[in-house]
Amino acid sequence: MKLQTKIRFLALLVATLLGGCAPGKQAKHPVSDRAPTDLSCPEADVKYTPIDDTTMDVKGCGRRATYVEHCEARFNAAASATTGMHTSTESCQWVLQSSTLAR
Repeated sequence: MKLQTKIRFLALLVATLLGGCAPGKQAKHPVSDRAPTDLSCPEADVKYTPIDDTTMDVKGCGRRATYVEHCEARFNAAASATTGMHTSTESCQWVLQSSTLAR
């Protein structure tokens, strides 16, 4: 491979990798899709505080909610039949555990 081709390849690779780090392109937390609706509050007024890896405290518009992540392992029979190996996937979702009016 020519040096010029290698340089182009590396430049493309770096641009691709850095493109995911551009400001404003952060992934949204799954709770941020639900909380504004559950709290009847504009998204800009909702504040998120992680309690631990699976619990999120959310406040906004005089209300407070706690969300908990529930995960379930699912056996993949089709993949097991094809590969002969037992495989499973984990399916997770954030669930509203409690909601109250803030004091």
